[in-house]
Parts: sequence; C-alpha cells; structure tokens
Amino acid sequence: MRKNMKLIGLAVSLTCCAGFIDAQEANEPQERQQQEKHLPREVLNPEKVATQMTEQMNKLLQLTDKQYKKIYKLNLKEQKAFFKAMQNSDDYRPPMGEGPG
Repeated sequence: MRKNMKLIGLAVSLTCCAGFIDAQEANEPQERQQQEKHLPREVLNPEKVATQMTEQMNKLLQLTDKQYKKIYKLNLKEQKAFFKAMQNSDDYRPPMGEGPG
C-alpha cells in the first residue's frame, strides 16, 4: 500500500513537471512573434526564394548536384515569373511613402 502511494506521488509530480515544461515552451513562440514584429522584414527576391525552395527540397529528397541545379533553374524561372506578375498586377502596392496621398 505504501509502495503504491509512493508510485502515485511520483507519477503526479512527474506529470506536474511535464506540464510546467510544456507551458514554458508554449510561451516561447509568442515571445518570438513579438520580437519578429519589431525586426525589419528581409526583402525577398526571386533568387533568394528559389534558393530557399531548392534547399528545402534538397534536405527532404537528398538531391544529386545535377538534380539540384535543374530544380534551382525551374524554381528560379517560376519565381521570376511570379515576381513579374506581382509587379504588373492591378493589386500591386507601391513601396511605403510612394503612394498617392
């Protein structure tokens, strides 16, 4: 009986500790989001986006050098077309401070 009580107490204390750790980890993303709000955003360009996409694919698929180069060229072509379409669209917003008004 006494042994069971010790085991129950141990289980309860471990559960509480796990809950505290989980609660601390849950606060970290909120703090990170608040910090990111204050940091200036990096200006993306087609080359950076294509590189990021290709790197992610390389991590997941373990591409050969030849595959990497081909996929990078395809991603770059798509991103250039996307950026060009964004600039030519009616919804394009000028950089801050350059708009009418």
